[in-house]
Amino acid sequence: MARYAAGEEPEECRIYHRSPECACGNASCSQSSCHGDETLPGKAVFQGCLCALLDACSPPAAFEDRAGRCLEDLDAAVKACLPQAGQWSVSAFGSAANGFGTSCSDLDVTVCGGGSCGGREQEPVAVLRRLERCLLRRQPELFRTRSAVFRARIPVLKLRYEEQLDVDLSVNNSAPLRNTRLLRAYADLDTRVVELGLAAKIWAKGRGLCGAAGGHLSSYAFLLMAIYYLQVGAPGSIPSLQGPGGANGSGGGHAVLAPPPLRAAGSAGR
Repeated sequence: MARYAAGEEPEECRIYHRSPECACGNASCSQSSCHGDETLPGKAVFQGCLCALLDACSPPAAFEDRAGRCLEDLDAAVKACLPQAGQWSVSAFGSAANGFGTSCSDLDVTVCGGGSCGGREQEPVAVLRRLERCLLRRQPELFRTRSAVFRARIPVLKLRYEEQLDVDLSVNNSAPLRNTRLLRAYADLDTRVVELGLAAKIWAKGRGLCGAAGGHLSSYAFLLMAIYYLQVGAPGSIPSLQGPGGANGSGGGHAVLAPPPLRAAGSAGR
């Protein structure tokens, strides 16, 4: 797959275990009776490689369970350590919650005050420092601090959970929640959305073309482009869930902007 991304035509797909010389998958096959006696089209090879790559990049089965436990532990810490505990919620966003996660995904979490995200102003750095002290005191065997990026536009506390899961924690970071709900709605609408979106995301990252920190488009932008293509340039186009005929209009009937699936049990505003 990497050689395809580099623009080369591989002799054999090592993921798919098929040679383009024979559709039966056996590069040494020379039997004239073999049904794969014809050259396997490059499109079929690519499709096989792509399917295998997406399977290989899928999050392991334990990921969602671990992420769920992490959110529950964060929620417990928030309720134990922050004032007006009932007015805070803990929500996941990003690839772990939007349906486009991979085996390399971390868990992005925001803690929101005032009953709904952005409902009242809180000093993010002060909240993050307080939560850090609380987590390390209450559950040092589960959480440890990787780093703190407090001078960024959106301060982030980087944690590691159970020595397996990287967690980026922010405060009152509401915009990604809306983006996550939108992407999740599209991911649940059609499997092609996830397949094409992940393929574009993996390709862009592999070619060094993805990442706002490097001056490139974000993975969110690549996912939006994949969705747009499926809306206007593919057979059996998917609908626009934001447009007049979508969930916000009168003609679509599609449910959209449901809460992300990864959310701490018992969080406020649920």
